[in-house]
Amino acid sequence: EHRLRHGGQRRWVRWEVRRDPGPDGGPGPMFGTVQDITERQTTARRAQALGLIADRRLRQRTRLTEALRSANAEALRAHAAHNRFLAMASHDIRTPLNALLGLLDTLPDELPEAVARPLAVARSAGDQLRQLIGDIIDIADLGTGDLVLEPETATLATLFDGFSSHWPARRPGQRMQIHLAPGLPAAVRIDPRRMRQLVDRMASHFGGQTISVGLSVRDGQLLLSVSDGSGNANGSGDLVIARRLAAAMGGQLVATRGHLEAALPLAIAAGQGRGRGLARPQVGGRPPRILIVEDVETNRLVLGAMLERLGCEHAAVTNGSEAVAAAAAGGFDAIFMDVMMPEMDGAEATRRIRALPGAAGKVPVIGVTAHSLRADRDTLVAEGMDRCLVKPVTVDSVGAALSAVLGETAALDQPVFAALFAPLAPARRSLLHAQLLADTERFGGEAVAALRAGDGAAAERSLHALKGVAGNFGARAIMAAIASARAGGDPAELEAAAAALPAAVAAAIAAL
Repeated sequence: EHRLRHGGQRRWVRWEVRRDPGPDGGPGPMFGTVQDITERQTTARRAQALGLIADRRLRQRTRLTEALRSANAEALRAHAAHNRFLAMASHDIRTPLNALLGLLDTLPDELPEAVARPLAVARSAGDQLRQLIGDIIDIADLGTGDLVLEPETATLATLFDGFSSHWPARRPGQRMQIHLAPGLPAAVRIDPRRMRQLVDRMASHFGGQTISVGLSVRDGQLLLSVSDGSGNANGSGDLVIARRLAAAMGGQLVATRGHLEAALPLAIAAGQGRGRGLARPQVGGRPPRILIVEDVETNRLVLGAMLERLGCEHAAVTNGSEAVAAAAAGGFDAIFMDVMMPEMDGAEATRRIRALPGAAGKVPVIGVTAHSLRADRDTLVAEGMDRCLVKPVTVDSVGAALSAVLGETAALDQPVFAALFAPLAPARRSLLHAQLLADTERFGGEAVAALRAGDGAAAERSLHALKGVAGNFGARAIMAAIASARAGGDPAELEAAAAALPAAVAAAIAAL
């Protein structure tokens, strides 16, 4: 094969020469061919060049892949270290904060004015501190990509209590004004902590001296507007988080110069939201007996005082080994389990309790932890805990957790009952009280008789009337029994509902 110039071009040619032998074995004729292989050679060289390029790029991609894998591993290590730092900082702060705020929460509401006013200020400041710590932990949860909502019934009029008064301490030189538009619903279903975080991020976006926060309703949506009139923004970080919060809550954030507006879904709720009135959990009509597992004496005292306010009986042990032994002995309706303890931690103690035979292995376990990363709490639940509370706990959160795991509460919802009777004059209270007793006895008796007789139409009429009466004064046990009766599809279920309803009616009448 040769390369040569021909007609001003460079060509490749291929020669093939063959010599045949002569008749006497000497030299014979020779035959030769020549072929132009320029195109084939060019294609081959081009293919070789492309192969070299491909090999080089493959090596580059391999190096980049390894570099990316190494950088990703380093980022994961840094993120894990970041989360561990936040979790440890949260733990060290929340442990004493639990004692401080817990003791404030156990103080009675009926106190002299000279004591009640500073106590209210202390409670408000404590709530702000609790929220700030929650915000710090949310920085770690934001890194997981998900924002989990915990909606509850909240009163809009008190949702931002103390928020504006504490704002200057966080943003020196700024003040905040909160405006509630007329016609707002008394109570809504919302995540109060996420709502306050949204206001915080929206307000932090501005640099003016006066931050104006407005809450109103328009076109079936809850509108949250924040402005300062100056249009001076502090950066995009707060706005990015605010957008994520609004999106997680099912809404949308619109930004203009000097003004932010978040349109959120409006879910109107019955009742007046969470208040200081406490619905006491029960088991079979008696106060529940609770085991407290906590190695810090102050925390045992705080949780014990909260349980006493809820009408519960309680006993305490100081480590996981003692908790397993106490659970095996029986007699407890639920266990509040600290997570970080000597000898045996709460997670291991819960696993061993779940391994106990019979009812002892099924007792509800509520974790109480100062490590508040959601991933940590999810792990604890996966290991056998029914729920997990984050320190500092409140009487409300303890009561709600007990009601959830025990599935039974006192006959009367005290906040609903108080909201019905408190505004009335004494004479009107007496009149309403007598009417509620009479209607409860009448409709309850008719519903029980109809259920036992198998008269579905009559039972539905009586249950509908009884539900209306019971809902007015917060008769939770009646409401649960009615739901059970309406769900009953076969005779056995209807018979069980008919058996449960008289006790619920009797309990409501006794409570009235």
